[in-house]
Amino acid sequence: MLRVRCPVTACERELLRVERAWRCAQGHSFDVARSGYVNLLRPNDRRSAEPGDSRAAVEARFRLENLGVGAAQAEALTRFVAEHRPSGSAPVLDVGAGTGMQLERLREALAGEACAVDLSTRACDLGARKRPALRWIVANADRVLPFFDASFGLILSSAGPKHPSELRRLLADDGRLVLVVSGADDLVELRTAVQSTGALQDRVPATLQRFDPWFTCAAHETVRTRMRLGPSELLDLLASTYRGARASERGRALALGAMDVTFSAELLLLAPRAVAPSPRV
Repeated sequence: MLRVRCPVTACERELLRVERAWRCAQGHSFDVARSGYVNLLRPNDRRSAEPGDSRAAVEARFRLENLGVGAAQAEALTRFVAEHRPSGSAPVLDVGAGTGMQLERLREALAGEACAVDLSTRACDLGARKRPALRWIVANADRVLPFFDASFGLILSSAGPKHPSELRRLLADDGRLVLVVSGADDLVELRTAVQSTGALQDRVPATLQRFDPWFTCAAHETVRTRMRLGPSELLDLLASTYRGARASERGRALALGAMDVTFSAELLLLAPRAVAPSPRV
C-alpha cells in the first residue's frame, strides 16, 4: 500500500486520503484536483511560478503519444522489467512520469499500485484525466520526495537521472531501479537537420558512475525504433525536448517535410547496494 508523507517541514506524518483531500494527523491538508492529482510541491522546491515542463512541451508530448510515438519503447520497457521482475508486491513509482504511458503499462503487467510524480502541474492534470488508475502527485523529484523509506519495490526514472541517494532511500532492499537513458543516436536525423549537430554521445558510462555508490547494474538493453514524421510532428518533437523549439529551428523543421526519425534508449536495471547507515550525532 502506498504511504505518502506530509511535505510540511518538521511534520512528515503520514497523509491519508479523506474524501477530496489528503490529510495528516497534524491537520495539514492538501486538496485533490478535479482531475485527480494532488499537489505536494513545497514552496522552497519551486524555481518559477510554473515549475516543470512548459504547457507547450507537455501538450506536444501528448499529441505525439496519440500518434504512437513512444509506444514501442514502453512495450520494450515492460518486457524488460517483466524479465527481471522484482519480488514482492510493493508499489511502483515513476519519477518524472510525464504522460504516464510507460507507468500505466508497467502497472498492468505487474498488477500492482503505481504512483506517478511530476514537477509539472499540467502533466499531472492531463495524466490524471487520461490515466485515472495511477496515483498522480506534483512534487520535485530533484529534491526530497513525500514518501517513507523503502516504500517502493520498483522505481522508474526516464526524464533524466535524479538524486541517486534519494531513490535509494525510497527503494526496498530487494527492489529495482530502472533508468531510461537517451541512446547515442536518439533523434540523430532531426538533430543533424535542425540543430546542425549529429554527434553521438554514449551516456551510459557516466550514468552508471553517478549511481555506483548506491546501485549496481544488473541488466542493460538497447531499444531502437524508427518512425516517419511530418512537419507538425517534427515541431512537436522539438517542443517536447528540454530545449524547446527555437524560432530558427521551427523554420528548418517546417522546411524538411516528412522524414524518418530514430528513437533510441538505453534501459538500465539497477539493484541497490547495501548502504551503511549514517552515523548518529
